[in-house]
Amino acid sequence: MSILSKYSLEELLDYSRVGSWSWDNQFSEVAQSYDYTDRPIEKKMRDLKVRYMNERENIVKNINHYIDDGFVKVCTVAPGYNSNYWHYKNINKDYLYCNHRSWIYFIVNDETVVKVGESGNPLGIKMATRDQPVGNSTNRFGRLAQATSSTDANIKHYLYNSVQEGHVSLWAKKCEINKFETKIGGKNRQTLLTFHKELELQYLDYMKDNFYKPSLNAGRK
Repeated sequence: MSILSKYSLEELLDYSRVGSWSWDNQFSEVAQSYDYTDRPIEKKMRDLKVRYMNERENIVKNINHYIDDGFVKVCTVAPGYNSNYWHYKNINKDYLYCNHRSWIYFIVNDETVVKVGESGNPLGIKMATRDQPVGNSTNRFGRLAQATSSTDANIKHYLYNSVQEGHVSLWAKKCEINKFETKIGGKNRQTLLTFHKELELQYLDYMKDNFYKPSLNAGRK
């Protein structure tokens, strides 16, 4: 039985209450299943904490955990004509070439989220001659595929072998853009409000709170 299905984080990690608990009454089933019965209670709690952290990490780093949030697979990544370039396959054109301008995106290796990012630009702007996005800063996945900035170069270097083997994919969540009425110079004006930058931080905080940091995120901005 998974620890997560039986005990809460508070029960597992609140060391201040351990002294008032009876191990036999509270955790005997878990202790026996993990053969902890001959260990001191502090060791048992420490081991359970590690198991809990590993279970939470395995859940939150998996892309399937975020499908209900609205994340959609945009494309798979294949090698380009040299190590600085990516070529996209299995493209979801409704997402890659959508003119929407508020996104959270994940770079995924196998099923593991290795990068969380945000963009206020379209994910891609289609080339006139090929079914690929133009490689400039007007679209995030186009810049990622073709530009050689230090950030994107580091991503390509880290994922080089995985891309060669066909394990890398790009996913995205379309964020709402809200209209807001205000006054400018005494006249009513309508402006658009986005929250993708804040939402990126919320995802990073959520992963950190559950013991995981994506490999390609240096930290919270």
